[in-house]
Parts: sequence; C-alpha cells; structure tokens
Amino acid sequence: MNIAANATPLTPQTISVILTGNTVYARRTDGAEAPIHYGADGIAHMRHFEHGLISGPWSVTEDGYKVEWNKGVGIMEWHLTHRPGEIAYRTDAGELRAIVTRIIAGDTEALAG
Repeated sequence: MNIAANATPLTPQTISVILTGNTVYARRTDGAEAPIHYGADGIAHMRHFEHGLISGPWSVTEDGYKVEWNKGVGIMEWHLTHRPGEIAYRTDAGELRAIVTRIIAGDTEALAG
C-alpha cells in the first residue's frame, strides 16, 4: 500500500481496539459524513450515503479491515492510517477516502436496531 506523506498505517491490534464496539464518524472527501458501528459481535452497521442503513460482517485483516455489506454494496476493504490529529480511511493505492471526525463508545446512533 502506498501511504501519504507522514501517515503511518495502524496495526491490526490498534484497528481492533479503535473499532470494536464503537461508532466511528467518517467524513468523505466530498464532505458527506456517515456513522459506522463496528459491533463486538462481528457485524458492522452504517448509515450509508446512497444505500441507507446497511450491515454486514466485518473483520480485521493483516493490513486493515474489511466489511461485506448487504444490499448489493459488496465488500469494502480499507487501510487506516494516522498522522498527528488525523485518522484516515485509505484505499490499497493510498488514496484518501475519508477522515475520522470522532469515535464514540457504543452504538450511539442505534444503527444495530
């Protein structure tokens, strides 16, 4: 994976700690923001920009994590990087896709129902 200048990939252990059981608010590069809850039960839920409420199994990988979303959205794989003041979602090519604006413990948006 190509990494942006001064960005460091997060380890699988760090990704697990940051995501598991928490709601992450991610702001895309176009400014749209979405909440994503990564359940400790291995199911993620997101209020998606185009598809509404979606869910699917999520898991940490060797160099990021992936979710197999329902509603035909499919598998999304991400790398999380950090630099001072920023946690970012990046593609395999290192392209910035979203910035984490906040992380809150629990399912703060009741996405899991």
